[in-house]
Amino acid sequence: LPGTLLPIDLETSDQDIAYLSFSELKTQYRRQPDQRHLAVKLHHHVAFPFNHIILPAVAIPLVILFGARSMLLAVAASILVCGAFYLTSSLAMSTAVHSDSFPPLLAAWLPVLLFGSLGVTLTGQMRT
Repeated sequence: LPGTLLPIDLETSDQDIAYLSFSELKTQYRRQPDQRHLAVKLHHHVAFPFNHIILPAVAIPLVILFGARSMLLAVAASILVCGAFYLTSSLAMSTAVHSDSFPPLLAAWLPVLLFGSLGVTLTGQMRT
């Protein structure tokens, strides 16, 4: 059948792009720059590794702060912060996909910046 749809275009659905590498995402985005969710996922792919630095920087000071009183409270606070981080990340990415006024770059880096500043603040206030 004649047409411009290629088999690789089926990978641009919202569900299947989670498994694409950075280079595959970049190729897809170059081929289809009108697909906003590809731009959001491309920026998120770059920002995501920083989560592994940010979340311990927030959780460790909480464990140290609450650990002397209650380890259960410290773990619960850390889990709540991690949940808030992923909820913020999900909402920012979803908003960027569906709204032209929220840039994909900001959607990917907003949770990192917000919780990163919280982590720096909490780490700076730790007792040594």
